[in-house]
Amino acid sequence: MKKSVFYYSFPLFLFIGSLLAAAPAMAGINLGFSIGDGGLNDFYLSAGNYYRAPQREVVVVQREVPEDDGPVVFFLAHRAHCSPYRIIRMRRMGYSWWRITMALRLNPDIYYVPMGRGRIYGPYGRAYGYYRHRDPRYLTDPDIVNMVNLRFISSYYHVPPREIMERRARGEDFASIGRYYAVRDRRDRRDDGRDRERHDHGHGDWHGHDGWEHGRGHWDHGHGRGDDD
Repeated sequence: MKKSVFYYSFPLFLFIGSLLAAAPAMAGINLGFSIGDGGLNDFYLSAGNYYRAPQREVVVVQREVPEDDGPVVFFLAHRAHCSPYRIIRMRRMGYSWWRITMALRLNPDIYYVPMGRGRIYGPYGRAYGYYRHRDPRYLTDPDIVNMVNLRFISSYYHVPPREIMERRARGEDFASIGRYYAVRDRRDRRDDGRDRERHDHGHGDWHGHDGWEHGRGHWDHGHGRGDDD
C-alpha cells in the first residue's frame, strides 16, 4: 500500500512540535539547526545522557555554548531543577558561572569533588585552595568548568578523578578527554564480547568483570544515571 508524504513526515512533526511546546522558555535562543547537518556531538550527548536531559535540550545546548561548558549547563539545571534554557539566557546576558550559581541559590560546595590526600594537578590548584582555606575569592569560570567536568567524566566513565587532572595538566580539553574514554569503553565492550563468546564456547558460565577489576575506578554511578543529588 502506498503511504502518503504525511506518514513519513509525522515523526519530524512530533520532534518540531516538542520544540515549539518549549518556545516560551526558549525565547531568544537560536534554533537554526538542521536535523541533517551533522547531528549531535557525542560529548554533549554523553553529558545530556548523564544528567537525563531530553534530546531537544541537548540540541539547544550544543548550539549555544562551547563544548567544555555544556556539562556545566546540564549540571546547574539538574541541581536547580530548572530548564537549561534559563541557564543559557543568563550566560547570554553576560552572567559568570559563579553569578548564575548565586542567582539559582546554589551552594558552591556542589562543585567540590573529594580527592583525599595527594597532589592536585594543573589548573585545579586554585579551586581546591578555595575549598581548603575558604578563600574569600569566588570561583572563576575556568574553576567551575574544571570542577564540573571532573565530576562528570570521572563518574560517567568510571575514571579516577586524579587521572583526569593529569590529562588536564598536559593541556587536553575535556571534550577530547571524554572522547578518549568513550572510544576506550567501546573497545573494551567489544573485547569483552569476544572474550565472552570464547568463554561460552569453551568453559560454560561467564561471570564478567566489574570496572574496579579493570582498574577503572570503584564508582557506583552507571552511565546516564546522573547521580549528582
